[in-house]
Amino acid sequence: MIQWWQILLLTLYSAYQICDELTIVSSAGSPVFAGFITGLIMGDLTTGLFIGGSLQLFVLGVGTFGGASRIDATSGAVLATAFSVSQGIETDLAITTIAVPVAALLTYFDVLGRMTTTFFAHRIDVAIERFDYKAIERNYLLGALPWVALVPFQYSSRLLFGGEFVQGVVNLVKEYQWVADGLTLAGRMLPGLGFAILLRYLPVKRNLHYLAMGFGLTAMLTVLYSYVTGLGGAVAGIIGTLPADVAEKIGFANNFKGLSMIGISIVGIFLAVVHFKNSQKVAVAKHLLHHQKVGKLKMTNSNYKLTKEDFNQINKRSLFTFQLGWNYERMQASGYLYMILPQLRKMYGDGTPELKEMMKVHTQFFNTSPFFHTIIAGFDLAMEEKKMALVQKDAVNGIKTGLMGPFAPLGDTIFGSLVPAIMGSIVATMAIAGQPWGIFLWIAVAVAYDIFRWKQLEFAYKEGVNLINNMQSTLTALIEAASVLGVFMMGALVATMINFEISYKLPIGEKMIDFQDILNSIFPRLLPAIFTAFIFWLLGKKGMNSTKAIGIIIALAVGLSFIGKFVLGMGA
Repeated sequence: MIQWWQILLLTLYSAYQICDELTIVSSAGSPVFAGFITGLIMGDLTTGLFIGGSLQLFVLGVGTFGGASRIDATSGAVLATAFSVSQGIETDLAITTIAVPVAALLTYFDVLGRMTTTFFAHRIDVAIERFDYKAIERNYLLGALPWVALVPFQYSSRLLFGGEFVQGVVNLVKEYQWVADGLTLAGRMLPGLGFAILLRYLPVKRNLHYLAMGFGLTAMLTVLYSYVTGLGGAVAGIIGTLPADVAEKIGFANNFKGLSMIGISIVGIFLAVVHFKNSQKVAVAKHLLHHQKVGKLKMTNSNYKLTKEDFNQINKRSLFTFQLGWNYERMQASGYLYMILPQLRKMYGDGTPELKEMMKVHTQFFNTSPFFHTIIAGFDLAMEEKKMALVQKDAVNGIKTGLMGPFAPLGDTIFGSLVPAIMGSIVATMAIAGQPWGIFLWIAVAVAYDIFRWKQLEFAYKEGVNLINNMQSTLTALIEAASVLGVFMMGALVATMINFEISYKLPIGEKMIDFQDILNSIFPRLLPAIFTAFIFWLLGKKGMNSTKAIGIIIALAVGLSFIGKFVLGMGA
C-alpha cells in the first residue's frame, strides 16, 4: 500500500523534474534519477536504481529536438518503481507491464501540454498592446502550469487508484486512438504556423530564391541520406550473416544516421558571406541612411548601457525559466521576450511605440538549443542597444533566425544527445549494479555546462558591441547577410521540422496508388512546403490570426485522423 505522503512527494518530484528538464537540465528529469528518488521515497533504493537504470538505457541519446515528443521513460520509472515496491511486483515485470505502457501513454499528455501553453502566449500578445509588463511576465510564468499539472495529475491518480487504473486509461486511449493520433498529427503540423508567422517578418520577397534554395537543398539531401541510411542498414545486415572472422576483416560500421543540419548551416553561411561581400559596395551609403533615420528616433533612455546586473538578471531568467512557456506555435519565443524584457524597457523606455514594436518582434517564432540561446541574445542586445533594430526590424529577425539554425544542431548534438548518452550509460550501468554515485557525477557535469551557459551572454554582447563600434561601415551589409542566412535556414527548417506525410494508399485492382510517392517524385518534402505556404497565405487574409489558425490546424488534423479511421479504414 502506497502511503499518502509518498504519493505527495512523488507528485511534487514529477512537477519539479518537468521544470528541470525545461530549464537547468540537471539530470533530475532522467529515468535513472527518477528511479533513485522513487526508491528513496518508497524505501527500496536497489529496486529504484535497477528500474531507473534499465529505462535509462532505453532512451540513451533520445531528446525532444525541435519540439518532438518522446516516450516518457521518467514517469514510467517512477510508477513502475512505486508499484514494484508497494505490491511486490518483480522488477522486469514492472518494467514491461507498467513502465512501458505508462511511458507511451504520457507521450500524448506531453503533446497536450505543448498545445495548451499557446493560450498564454496569446495572452502575452494582448498584454503587449496595453504595455502591461506584469501581465506579460505573469502569463509567461503561468505557461508552466500545463507542464506541472498534467503529468503530476496522472501520477497522483495512478498511484491512488493502482495498476488497474493505469491499464484502464491505456485501454481508453486505444479505444479512441484516432483522437490521440489526430492531436499527434496537429503537433507535427503546428511548427508550420510558427514558420509562416516568422516568414511574414523576414524580407522574403527579395530573398525568395534563398528560401527556395534552403528548402530544395535540404529536401534533396534528406532523401539522399535516407537512401544512404537504408543502404548502410542493408550492408550491415549482410555482414552480420557472415562468419565473425570475415566480418571483422571487412570492418564495416553503419554510422549513417541522418542529415546534419550543421552541414546545411555551413552552406547557408557560405551564401551569406557571398552576399555580404557583394553588399559591401553599398554599405557606406546605407550606413549614412541609417544615421539619418536614427536621428529621428529620439526617446528616453536612448543612451542606456547594459550593466553587470543586467547580464545577471538575463542569465537567471535564462537558466531558470527560458522554456517554461514553450509551445508548438512559437516554441521558445515567449521565453526569449521574458528573458530580456527588463532590458528592452530600459533601452527603449516604458510606453514608447518603439518598445511595443520590438516586444512584438520578439514574440515571433524562435527555437534553438537552450544551451546556446544566450549567445544569440548577446549579439541581439548589442544591436538593440545601438538602436540598429529600430531602423531595420528584419535585422533582429535575421540575426536570430540565422544563428538559431547553426546553434540548434550543435547544442542538441553535444548537450542534448552526446552528453546524456555518455553520462546516461555510465550512470545506468552503475545504477543497475546498485551504485547511486554516478548520479552525482552527472549532476556535477550539468553544473559545469550551466556555468558555460552563464558565461556566453556577456562574451557575445561584447563581441557584438565591438562589431558595431569598429565596423559600422560594413554593418548594414552584415545585417543583409544575416537576413539571407535567416531566410535560407527557414527553408531548411521547413524541410526538416514539419514531419507528416500522406500514409493512405488507394487500391486499384491489384495495385496500390501511393500518393506520398507521387508527391516525392515531383519533389521531396513537398507536403510540408505546401502546408507552410497555405498557412502563410491564410495569415494574410483579413480577420485571420494565429489563434484561429491553430484551431483550423487542430480541426484539420483530428478530422483527417477521423477520416482515416472510419472512412478509409486505416489502422483498423
